[in-house]
Order: sequence, then C-alpha cells, then structure tokens
Amino acid sequence: MTIRHVIDEVARLASTCSILAPAELEYRANACLGRPVDLPEAGVRLMWAAVHVYVAPDDLHDARAHLRARARARAAHQEQQLRIAQAVAYRDLLREDPTLALAQMLLENPTAVNGQTVTLVEQLSQYVATYAPGAAWVETAQVLQESFGNLAPDAKQFVVDRFCIALTEFGQKRAAQRIRQAHGFTETAPVTPAEPPVRPGLGADATVTAVR
Repeated sequence: MTIRHVIDEVARLASTCSILAPAELEYRANACLGRPVDLPEAGVRLMWAAVHVYVAPDDLHDARAHLRARARARAAHQEQQLRIAQAVAYRDLLREDPTLALAQMLLENPTAVNGQTVTLVEQLSQYVATYAPGAAWVETAQVLQESFGNLAPDAKQFVVDRFCIALTEFGQKRAAQRIRQAHGFTETAPVTPAEPPVRPGLGADATVTAVR
C-alpha cells in the first residue's frame, strides 16, 4: 500500500507535467512525498519517500518531434492568416484604384513593368471588381463603357438624357447632375406643349364645333 500510494501521487503529478520536463516532475514529487502522511488502509505512517524520474530516450525524442511539429503548424497558420490579410487589403486597394497595384510594382521592381504588365493590371482590376458588392452593377458599368464609346455624339446625349431623366424621377437628381457633368452634357430643357390657338371673338374656354 505504501508503494501504491507513492505511485498514485507521482501519476497524479505527472498528468499535469510535460514529458519534456522530467526534472520538474521529480522536484514536485519529492516535495509532495517529503512530508509525513498517515495511510489508514495500510495502518502505517509514511515519513518520506524519494523519487527519481527517468524518461525513455525514444519517448523523449517522439515528444520533442511532436512539439516541433505543433510549433511549425502554428507558425504556418499564423503566416497563412497574414497572407490572407495582405491579400484582402490588396484586393480592397485594387477595387478603389487599380493604379495602386501598378505603382507598387514600379516601386518594388521597375524593370519588370511593361505594356503587358499594364494590361494585366487592368484585367485583374476588372476581375476583382466582379467580386465586389453590387458586382452586377460593376459588370453593367463595364458593358455601358464598351458600348457607349461607339455611339455618335447625339446618340450619347440621348442616352444620357434618358438615363438622367429616369434617375430624377426616382429622386436621384444629384446623381443625374453628376452623370451629365462627367460626360460634358448640360441638362436638356423640358419641352413645353404649345397651347392651341384662340380664334378672335372667342374666349379661352370657348369650344369650337366643326360643322360639316
């Protein structure tokens, strides 16, 4: 029973101590078992016990390898999170101004920037924009930009007028003004219907009946 008590106490302490710290476990076990304790089941009094802790070399090697693997996994996760955060920040910059990506390339590696790089940045910004909030409107704006450039000036004026009239009807007069300013168009004056002519001798409310 005395040996069982010593084993149980060491096992209890070992459950909260790393296998990589046998010296710490030995110190804690000797501190615990270095005081007198009564063992009623055995009918004896244990004055003190000395414990020496040893770890098998293979177990120690495996524990250290496992600890290194956990450290590498934690470092890899942190690095991945950092790359994701950088990618998100870079994506947001592309949404706001695609030329920022080109400016960064010029700062980091100016000799690698050429005409193909500029085209690639433009394509990349369009691709990123499709994943922005309201992506349908981003694509709509791109389609309008492509088709609008092939229109004649009077056709452009017509399209802008109709679009701005619709915006104004739905309470977006300021947006309509900004669109007109962006394209250099002025607001078209509304057409006032001509009043019917009034015959001499008749009042404005008189009704003329045609007789065949």
